[in-house]
Amino acid sequence: MKPIKFKEMNGTLAPTKAGHVPLPVHKGNGYIFSCWKGGIVDRLKFLITGRIWFGATAQITHMPISLGTKYPFKRIKLKMDSDELFLAS
Repeated sequence: MKPIKFKEMNGTLAPTKAGHVPLPVHKGNGYIFSCWKGGIVDRLKFLITGRIWFGATAQITHMPISLGTKYPFKRIKLKMDSDELFLAS
């Protein structure tokens, strides 16, 4: 799996070791989100097993995390009446 850039990203965590890659992230409200994409083999394995393994560098334990497929950002629908839309020139 590879980390990928996404529309809501507002930063990048720099690699700390050789062989690591930059990690695009969204930081805010006490959370950090990153988005990952698997190749076809990863997707097939997940489809069959339903498992994803998480690994992190840690001395004793790691911070609480969550993994999921649900979009983590709030979607806002804008409803505008065309009569109320004014453009400044």
